[in-house]
Parts: sequence; C-alpha cells; structure tokens
Amino acid sequence: MNEVTGIVKKILDEETYGDFVKRTFILETDEKYPQELPIDMTGDKIALVDTLNVGDEVTVGINIRGNENKGRWYCSLRGWKTSVIRPAVASEEEYSYSSGGGKVEKVTLSQLVDLSKGHVLDGGVWVDIGKFKKDMNIGSVPPKSEAPPPPPSDDSGAEDDDENLPF
Repeated sequence: MNEVTGIVKKILDEETYGDFVKRTFILETDEKYPQELPIDMTGDKIALVDTLNVGDEVTVGINIRGNENKGRWYCSLRGWKTSVIRPAVASEEEYSYSSGGGKVEKVTLSQLVDLSKGHVLDGGVWVDIGKFKKDMNIGSVPPKSEAPPPPPSDDSGAEDDDENLPF
C-alpha cells in the first residue's frame, strides 16, 4: 500500500474518454523539494473528490500505474482512499494587506493554506505569516488538535480507525 500526504492545490473537472471516466486533483507534498502530484480518481472513487476542498491537508492511498501506448510509456497515480488530516480554513472574511511598495490588496484567510511553513501567498508573493497576522491583527491559529474532526473516508470494510484520528 502506498500513501502520499500533502495539501490539495487544485481540483480539476471530470474527464470522459469513451467508457473511462476520471477526476484529477493536484496534491502538493510537504518535502524539502515539494512536488505537485496529479492524483486520478476513477469509477466509484470519483465521489471521494467531492469531499475535498482546496487547502485541505490529506493523505491519499494510491496505486502507481504504468502503461505503453504507441511506443511511449506513461505513469499515473490512481487514488483509492482519501483521509482529511486538517481541513482548509473555511472563513472567507477579507482583509486589506500591504506587503510593501504601497500596494494594498484584499486577501482571505483561505489563502493561508500553508501555515506549517510559516508563510502565506499574498498577491503571488510569499510573505512571513507572523508579519501578516500582526499586520492583520489576526489571533493565533488553533493547533491541529482543535480543528474539527475530518469527514469520514472510504475505508471499504476497514477495521475501526479510532487510533488514527488526529485528536
């Protein structure tokens, strides 16, 4: 069993190729050199993508798939299970923020996706989260243990997973 953990960066539309249907989402890993991985969900697992939101930190059970077509080899990651570790920040309240240079922008808390790295994407520029929160008068972010419980995942007959819950 292979698993990968990261932040959902983008959720793509469903694609149909004859009888084959898939839905892909992009997962960014938390490594020294982060990778943006396209994870394909097919069949009845497509519904699992509907439970995800951009910004969620998730663990995905995957199978690595490979095939040859007309002399070219292809590789894909096929998801079969998702588990939300930490949901995205849900508030959409806007704040005015200037990262310098006199430019004031409107940003939302949902843009504070990558708190663990100590930075926030502000108008396409990564800025220090401490400075951002101080400038915005935003209180501290609750630790993971205070986050709401994750939605149920598709365990397909798995045993009770209480020991794997984040709280």
